[in-house]
Amino acid sequence: MNPQLLLVLLGGLSAMMLLAGLTFALGPNPNKTLQARLERLRDKHQNTQAAMARAQMRKLLAQRPQDNSALSGLIPRKAELAARLLRTGYTISLGKYAQVCAGITLVLTGVFAFIVKLPIFLALLLGILTGVGLPHMVTGMMIGRRISKFIKMFPDAIDLLVRGLRAGLPISEAIGIAGREMSDPVGVEFRAVADKIRIGKTLDQALGETARSINVPEFQFFVIALAIQRETGATLRKR
Repeated sequence: MNPQLLLVLLGGLSAMMLLAGLTFALGPNPNKTLQARLERLRDKHQNTQAAMARAQMRKLLAQRPQDNSALSGLIPRKAELAARLLRTGYTISLGKYAQVCAGITLVLTGVFAFIVKLPIFLALLLGILTGVGLPHMVTGMMIGRRISKFIKMFPDAIDLLVRGLRAGLPISEAIGIAGREMSDPVGVEFRAVADKIRIGKTLDQALGETARSINVPEFQFFVIALAIQRETGATLRKR
């Protein structure tokens, strides 16, 4: 067997074994998992505002992608990438994203080096560029598709809000109804706003956080228009 090929195969195997070991070592703690289950069970039987707030907080945190891999520590600008992954609408953690990039890099480096017969340094460079660029491009396509669907459905959500306000509902309750009635991705974002309000955040804070998270100009304009109307004492019920 070619010594270079054997070296690359052994290196790849060692890297995968190391990655698997680190992932297992950094996996969920059984004691913490049991404690979390006991807390959820206790909160279920405690009809108090504090218990409901804790339940809503856990629900919001569960929707955020979690770092479950040592590779996530190697990612630069983690906050920006985490926000980008969140806008895809899927639960993709930084660790999983890093594992995909590393796997593509390893496989394509071997292909370029031993099948295409490129020099090892050039093969490694192309492998890294493809391993980083391809997931970034796919993520961008997922975000674009979700934003297009959101923009298409958003007018129906606004119409539902206006009808709720005309019926005499407060804006927070109308947002909650829109979150339950609308399908995703609009429904999940309005439900997130309603959940944030339930744990004590103001309407402006909840809407502002969601607007920054999804980064859709139409939704941001809606938030600004709603804030202006609230400040000037206007109402949406007559619109």
